[in-house]
Parts: sequence; structure tokens; C-alpha cells
Amino acid sequence: MNTYRYFIYVILVIALVSFSFKLQAQTDSLPLPRFASLGSDKINLRTGPGVNYPVEWVYVRQDFPIEIIAEFENWRKIRDREGITGWILKNMLQNKRTVIITNKEEIIRNKPNNDATAIAKLEQGVIARLLSCHQLWCKINVQNYEGWIKQENFWGTYSGEDFNN
Repeated sequence: MNTYRYFIYVILVIALVSFSFKLQAQTDSLPLPRFASLGSDKINLRTGPGVNYPVEWVYVRQDFPIEIIAEFENWRKIRDREGITGWILKNMLQNKRTVIITNKEEIIRNKPNNDATAIAKLEQGVIARLLSCHQLWCKINVQNYEGWIKQENFWGTYSGEDFNN
């Protein structure tokens, strides 16, 4: 009887150890690259995937759009609109899609059309919530303003990407 218990114990230990290794190796199983945004207003960008790597940059803008380009355990290698790359802890990111206006000035319109009524004027650097994209236009929300802008006038989507939140 003791041999049987010992055998069961060994099997359980082996199963738990292999399960824990499997969990460590798992990633989000989402496609790479993909866009996300920063989940806090102070996030360290490191030179490698771990707290022992030096901090290269500190982001101080929650909801700032980033592109996830690689994964390692709980770390995500990201790229920002300036092309800066580095590693951020996974739980400091959010799946919320945001974009940043790249033109000096951009008009939000009530329909996806250049002749549509202007709703608001945005300046370069404004961050907006991405709601959807269809063909060359995307619907965004900035504070209480919701409308459409051309996909080429901001950073945070792939060219021609169709997106529905």
C-alpha cells in the first residue's frame, strides 16, 4: 500500500512540475506584432526581459499606444511611434487600442468622408481611443468627441487594417 501511495505521489509531482513549466513558457497566444497601450502613467522600458536589465526609458503617459513585437514569459518587447524598442512587464500593458495623432492638426468628422461635418480639431500628440477601422477611415473617441479620421493621420494601426472593438 505504501508503494502505491509513493507511486501516486511521484506521478502528481511530475505532473505539477511539467504543468508549471508549461505555464511559464506560455505567451498570450495572440498574433505578433499587435498594438496595445500603456496601462499606467509611469512605466519602465528595460533593455531586456527582466528586472535585472537596466531601465532605458520611463514612459509617463497612460494609454500611450505601443506595438508588441515579441514576448518572453511575462515580458513584452514593444516599439513606440518613434521606433524606440525595449521590454515592459506584461501587466503594465492593456489591450485597449489607442492611437496618437501625427499630423500638426487633424479634424474629426461625423462620417468617414472628407466632406463630412467637422466635429472637433485635434493637435499633434493627442491620444484617442480607437473604436473601429474600415477601409481607410477609423472611428475614434477623444474625451466626449466621437467621429472619424483618416487612418494615415495617426499612429496605432496597420495600413488598411479593419478593426472592430
